[in-house]
Amino acid sequence: MLDKDSVLSSLADQSFGLFAEVHERAAKELEKKVSNPTDSFAYSNEFTGNSAQRLSGILGEGRKLLEQLHKEPTIHRVLVEDEDEKLHEIYFVRLGTYGVQPTKTLVSKKHPWGKLASLEPGDGEELNFNGRFQELIVVETASFVPVKTDDGWDAINVRLDHEEIGAISATSLKSVLKASGFEQDALDELEAILAGEAIEISAEAGFAYQVRTAMGLRDQPILDKFQDKIYRQPLDSQLIILGPPGTGKTTTLIHRLGLKRDNEHLSEVEKKLAQEDYSKIPHAQSWVMFTPTDLLKHYVKEAFAKEGISALMIKSEHGKVLVVTFHATTSVCSSLQLAMESSS
Repeated sequence: MLDKDSVLSSLADQSFGLFAEVHERAAKELEKKVSNPTDSFAYSNEFTGNSAQRLSGILGEGRKLLEQLHKEPTIHRVLVEDEDEKLHEIYFVRLGTYGVQPTKTLVSKKHPWGKLASLEPGDGEELNFNGRFQELIVVETASFVPVKTDDGWDAINVRLDHEEIGAISATSLKSVLKASGFEQDALDELEAILAGEAIEISAEAGFAYQVRTAMGLRDQPILDKFQDKIYRQPLDSQLIILGPPGTGKTTTLIHRLGLKRDNEHLSEVEKKLAQEDYSKIPHAQSWVMFTPTDLLKHYVKEAFAKEGISALMIKSEHGKVLVVTFHATTSVCSSLQLAMESSS
């Protein structure tokens, strides 16, 4: 019979090893880029103008993804059941994997399978999985923040929801398991990563909500199922999102911008729309966002950065309007910016 300790133990057993594996693989890829910086530009003489700039931007973007994986190997785990009643683990990352493929399934939250991360236990989604379209039923979801300590990996701010035992929250997964009285042999099976300082903490039923200690947009790497539907709408969709403060309107738009700027995750129809921009500005730069107050300037900039979007220019008009344009790692000022600056 399942209980919270066995479910949390399984999460630790499966996840801590993955944290270490992704962290190490990302480190090796980063080391290659540092030790062989000229390899990436072996054919640079064959590229001129925009082609060279695009190549440089791609390489810079790859390094950014690897650095993110090194720091944050994964953010979410989903256990699903397929139509053959087989269970599968899927782990999600915030931005992208950049070719880092561990022994477990690891994909970007932008991937179509990312819909599963937003569902609740018992919900299903029909997706192309294992070579055919089939309905996948969510059995368990778990969100967490990986943290590397002196004695191994931990997961903090754990929020787990299982179809049989319900919702559980824990400040530290390592501390919960130690407080539950696991024997040293069990810890050794987890590669001793649960051994450490004793912290009196336990898993609690339901989801605990963190107390805000400062103003700002909360970090929500995985959207809920209602936000996710907006997030994945086609590029040419037009919507109005209404709701009181704190309901996730701005967060949804920031995530959507991160998705729709990424050419890898656009459909073929969307890619054509992106290429046919009449302004001739690269698709990733051709976005403008407005917010009603100057107070949100710094909060929005920080939230965009977490989604891999660099803010090139932030401008306030009389303390009322905020304008943000975006760029790839090595891009220069666009004509859109120049036009905006000349009109001010």
